[in-house]
Amino acid sequence: MWSKTKLGMKLTMVIGFIILGIAGLLLSGNTVSGDYWSDVFIALLLAALGNALAYLPATTAAVSEAKSEDSGLASGLYNTTYQVGSAVGLAIMVSIAAAVTASATGELSITLNEGYQQAFFWCGMVAFLGAILVLLFVRKPKQEE
Repeated sequence: MWSKTKLGMKLTMVIGFIILGIAGLLLSGNTVSGDYWSDVFIALLLAALGNALAYLPATTAAVSEAKSEDSGLASGLYNTTYQVGSAVGLAIMVSIAAAVTASATGELSITLNEGYQQAFFWCGMVAFLGAILVLLFVRKPKQEE
């Protein structure tokens, strides 16, 4: 039976980052001969769910303690950090994929796949690290205590 108690922002973010990590690991296991529906689609659904569970509460947490007159500034800072972090994260993923691909030998499709496998693996690891950081540093808002 479903409990009426809520999980809270902190636990929701942790669950979201763990699901994102699992999605990254699933994507890192894809092969050149893989199937879209079993290898990619399921991982993308998990990534979408993890993204919603991790980032929506993070937005709320980022502005929840701000004074009313500072809420626009807090929201702007959060959104800017999110956009810059996403761009830097993507650049790191592409760099990992390119470096692994460049150092691998063999057929091009296989070496490209090896590069992307490593990039998704490290994305998963960063997501798991995010879950740990949430546990260590995110405080429950006063409304949830």
